[in-house]
Amino acid sequence: MANPLNALSIVDYGGVADWVSIGSPGSVATNVSAFNAMVSAAADDQLIVIPDGKWGFNADLVLASTSKKYNLLVTGDLHFSAGYGIIVEGNRHEINLQGQLYGGNSGGNFASYTGVGLYLRNAYNCDVRLSFIRDFYTGLEVGGLSNGTNANGSQYNKIWYSRIAFNYSQIDITAKGTDNQSGPWSNSNVFYGGQLGNGTTPGNGGNYGIRFIKGVDQGQYNTYNQNYFYHTGFEGLVNGLYAEHAHYNFFIGARLEPGAVTNKINLSTDTASIKQCVKNYFIGVLMYEDYFVTGGYGIGTVCLGPMLTSTSAAIADISLSNPTSGKFYQLAGDYTASGYSSTINDAISLKGFSGTDDERYQIVLKEDGVSRYIPYEPQDQSITTSSGTVSSGIGMVYVNYTTGTASVNLPGAASFPRREIRIKNLHATNTVNINGLGAGEDNTIPALGCTTVRSTGSAWVAVSKD
Repeated sequence: MANPLNALSIVDYGGVADWVSIGSPGSVATNVSAFNAMVSAAADDQLIVIPDGKWGFNADLVLASTSKKYNLLVTGDLHFSAGYGIIVEGNRHEINLQGQLYGGNSGGNFASYTGVGLYLRNAYNCDVRLSFIRDFYTGLEVGGLSNGTNANGSQYNKIWYSRIAFNYSQIDITAKGTDNQSGPWSNSNVFYGGQLGNGTTPGNGGNYGIRFIKGVDQGQYNTYNQNYFYHTGFEGLVNGLYAEHAHYNFFIGARLEPGAVTNKINLSTDTASIKQCVKNYFIGVLMYEDYFVTGGYGIGTVCLGPMLTSTSAAIADISLSNPTSGKFYQLAGDYTASGYSSTINDAISLKGFSGTDDERYQIVLKEDGVSRYIPYEPQDQSITTSSGTVSSGIGMVYVNYTTGTASVNLPGAASFPRREIRIKNLHATNTVNINGLGAGEDNTIPALGCTTVRSTGSAWVAVSKD
């Protein structure tokens, strides 16, 4: 049969797709040997293929080279004995796993599972596409491994995945080894999701969605930074996102299924163990205030997107974590009374209650449970004719009509709740009448006198006279 792609197949080296079950795994040892022979024979960037079928393996499949590019296409399903998976190391590799990866663990006790489905170890500039990884301790791991003074890590990899579920942890970002220099690291990788976990019951689809795990065998001088996660869906998990030592990472368009994840986000603030997470960004993610576990806000965390209270009231468009108070400082372009009454965080709104000119710059501040209202800065208005109407945005009116009594007309009280206006008569002998005050109010300002009026929302009342 013609081979226009000049591809090598595991079948050409004796591989057999005869896996039936965990108890009947088929030609696992033969398939490992066949895979290794195919990899060894492949030229730089030559396509190597595991075709349709169910393939069993009882050891890791390793693609490791910094001098040769591997181009792996898998259309079949790969079944590994517990504790094994695929390891990719080096640079420029293309990994296309259209079939499913199974880890050989079963029973649903995810903490007892072993093995990593796909481990990008000291990998650079690799393109990886995944369909479904399940039944491993870790579904996908991206990290650095270096010992002695040989600093190394994983960086600039692009990973597309459809679904990773039924593993103890779906994605791990790691640094391992005993390097005492500047490594290892796992930075500037891009993840395109993708569902992590499964179902609406927490723990049904695994324990963790994403973990950033600080290296324990060495100092790990490098933080995990500038990793990008797009369109990640978390569901059926005990823990959604757990992070240590993560700085300046970005989560864009994520979905945390309501009720399907117990501890949705936990960003460490542990400075004593140098595990603190600093300046991580959530962009375009619908958040509830209780999505972050207590003490798990991180330091300088930024949420650019809607934040809702536990009662589903909108409270913020921008939220900034405050490590001193252990709360978010939330900024909104709008004000909702229900949101401000139920928020557990500190909040500030840049819009007043009615949206009129007089309240355009009113700031509503809630701090430590107490609401304060910072009003707009009003303007002045002068009236020199027999009658004048107070304009929008005016807080001080000066009246100087020389011919006789002048009239000052107030705007509708209902349109300007809480607004105060001071009216000063500058004439030495003439009086001023105020039109629009409530019934029974003294509406006359004597010569050189001053009256302050305030809207209750339904009527204007005189609150002081000088």
